[in-house]
Amino acid sequence: MENRGGDIDIDEPGCADQTRPQTEILGTKYVEMEEIDFCPYSPSPEEIAFFEAVRSGNSAEVEELINVKHVDVDCTNVNGETALQIAVKREAFDMVQTLLRNKADIGAALFEAVRNNSLQYVRILVAHDSRHRKNTAVKTLGKLSATQHRSRSENFEEFLTPLVLAVLNGNYEIVEFFVSKGYRVDHPNTQKPQSETGSMVRLKDSLFKLNTYKALASPLYISQTFLHENRERKELNKKSSSYKANDPLYRSIVLRRKLKQLGHSENEFREDYFALSAQSENFAVSLLDECRNLEEIAAVMDVPEAETLNGKIQLRQKEHRLRVLNLAIKYRNRKFIAHPYSQIMLNAIAYKGSGKWNQLSFKTKFLLLILYTLFMPLCMLGYMFTPANRLRKKMETPLCKLMSQASSVLWFLALVAMSAFQDKYDSFLRLSPLTVIIGIWVVGIIVQEIKQAMYQGMERYLGEWWHLAVIPMIISYVLAAVLWIVGYASLARDAHDLTVPLTKLEDGSSMGSYHLLLLSNSFYAFAVLLTFFEASHLLQVDSTLGPLHLSLMKMTKDIVRFFALFALNFCAFALAMRKLYSQYVQLTAAQVAKSSNATNTSHPFERIEGTVETLFWALFGHVEFSAFETDENSKITMVTGQILFAVYSLASILVVLNLLIAMLNNSYKKVDKEKDTKFKFARTRLWMYYISEVSPLPPPFNLIPVEKIASAVRWLARRYKWVKKCLGCIKAEEITSDTVKTNQKRRRVVIKNLIHRYFSGKQNTLRKEPDKNTTPSDEDTPEEEDEVQTKLMEVTKTLQSLQKAVHQFRRKTPAVRIREDELFFLELFFNLFLKMNMNMKAMKVAY
Repeated sequence: MENRGGDIDIDEPGCADQTRPQTEILGTKYVEMEEIDFCPYSPSPEEIAFFEAVRSGNSAEVEELINVKHVDVDCTNVNGETALQIAVKREAFDMVQTLLRNKADIGAALFEAVRNNSLQYVRILVAHDSRHRKNTAVKTLGKLSATQHRSRSENFEEFLTPLVLAVLNGNYEIVEFFVSKGYRVDHPNTQKPQSETGSMVRLKDSLFKLNTYKALASPLYISQTFLHENRERKELNKKSSSYKANDPLYRSIVLRRKLKQLGHSENEFREDYFALSAQSENFAVSLLDECRNLEEIAAVMDVPEAETLNGKIQLRQKEHRLRVLNLAIKYRNRKFIAHPYSQIMLNAIAYKGSGKWNQLSFKTKFLLLILYTLFMPLCMLGYMFTPANRLRKKMETPLCKLMSQASSVLWFLALVAMSAFQDKYDSFLRLSPLTVIIGIWVVGIIVQEIKQAMYQGMERYLGEWWHLAVIPMIISYVLAAVLWIVGYASLARDAHDLTVPLTKLEDGSSMGSYHLLLLSNSFYAFAVLLTFFEASHLLQVDSTLGPLHLSLMKMTKDIVRFFALFALNFCAFALAMRKLYSQYVQLTAAQVAKSSNATNTSHPFERIEGTVETLFWALFGHVEFSAFETDENSKITMVTGQILFAVYSLASILVVLNLLIAMLNNSYKKVDKEKDTKFKFARTRLWMYYISEVSPLPPPFNLIPVEKIASAVRWLARRYKWVKKCLGCIKAEEITSDTVKTNQKRRRVVIKNLIHRYFSGKQNTLRKEPDKNTTPSDEDTPEEEDEVQTKLMEVTKTLQSLQKAVHQFRRKTPAVRIREDELFFLELFFNLFLKMNMNMKAMKVAY
């Protein structure tokens, strides 16, 4: 029997006896052996003859054994190989045809053909696939059932399909053939769960899932499914959403995050899934690299089916040319967004109608922003009361929207700063105009955030860190307002006046209201802090301050993680200290209760809050050693307390705080290493909101019903000509933004061209790799280089002599003596060719 791949040959006639229990003599002891199935299947003599005939290529004998002696055409030998598999491996064409005529199963043979990269036999076997031959829908080369071919331990049926194997091997022609025939790789989520349980079944499913995602994320498979999309649409004569999802950019962007999530959930293959995630993102970036003009870049940036594929992404008119960026933001494809072509398209729309703003210096931009901030309220009023003029069109550009938002933030920060010094110019407790304006401004911020959350979706909205700062800021303002109103209303009711003097707070009956006011000020203080913290997100548009701001945010995340670890250490020592001094504090309290002469002194560790306070300020050196002292009878407690405090100082100050410093340093290095990519991603997320068709009115102007005002102004302009002249109204058609519809057919052509360029460039790279993979030991020495040059000179002289001989032959050869001269020329050419060949071989050896 043939030995394949290191398998141990087993004597077929004796295989049946090896299934019985056996014993082995070791000295004087008998060791009972386990009943092990060494050979689960023993071929019959007819089957042995059948496999010998297949190997020898005797088609007549094979036909006789199948039809006369009824040998199963799908039987396997001891190595688990079928006859068709052996014939395919030996590339016996006649034998393959004979076995297929007798309805041999192609399962294992198809794997063998794919593994050998034999397109010819793959075509033959697929042509005889009776399971899918008549099916015109999308086909699947699925796994074989568990009951089929149990003894084939060397095959891949449990972990792969033929198409997946071809994709993993990178065989372009076989994958193209499978996809052209309608075969697809099933998504693992659509697979039916296994009814069996056990660790091996879980391992098998995990491997099959990993291999399936390797195929789904492969640029080869993604490209082929897209290239054959049009042909299948013509065959089906309908448009299906499953074919829309074949867009390579969409699939690469979506798969990136899915594979990242699998990397976190599938711990056994974490690195494999992370590598696939990076591969998927790099493929999208590589396609973008292949663009050669602005038309192709614009076509790539638009996915016409994005609204159908994902309803959560709401796209407006000005986002039609940037739908891919919206998808990349949702699925966090930073490299794709940071690509220069993506940034070019973003800047082309963000700075549209803004002149040379992007070319101005930082000082000039800052001065213009300050001037615009001063006149921003007038601009907003002009926008609301002149709903059809060029000013309105200018205000609707993305840059003006961003500047209006920044101006609104600066005005709000100025009002908040004035409220911090309100006690300097207002000695009464009353509802001041400043408080009313701040309250209206907060209501405008709430309305703006609600609209933004509804527009972007909660997932994307909460994915931006500054919104996580806005939510507690709004809650703090609302709580501060409610507590202040309740406390103020109580005081005003008692005083029977809306203006309450501060002397009223000295009354003991109004202390509850006074505490409400103090609590209101506490929440207001937190709100002010969060207001300045949230306003800093606008710095992300600047290339200088943006990366520094990202570093600060990254460090803030590390500090939050650090406190989760530090809290465990802190609570452990606080509870230990409280328990240690509990008996001493209890005894001291009892002595004070018995003796009237004893002084009533409190111990820092008497209460848990005192213990926490002492240990916290000990981090900064603000602690007295007298806090750990006891009387003479409790020296043990004092010594133990000092030892615990020493351990706490070592653990918290020397270890944990230094760990925090290392974490912050590491975070800064990570951000600095990828600062360009992360900065552009954060900048794009900020710009995309202002590029969309949202209202340019920032808080609190967004509370004004602009549409009703615009309708009233239009009615007045139609009724009175002087109103039209004063407001400068123009036709609405002149200011409407042009909607650019991407030609889907043109986009598919562009994507196909990008795919062809990608694979052609990859093939050229693979051809050049052997020349680049030279080690220092393989480099030529000067003597070898001189020898190679000598051989090249000899080859050149040989070619020159051949060229001279040809010219002489053409001049001297008469037309009558052509046959003799032809013989002479052939003999001369043959001799020169031999000499040139010898020189080329010598040169090859020298290399």
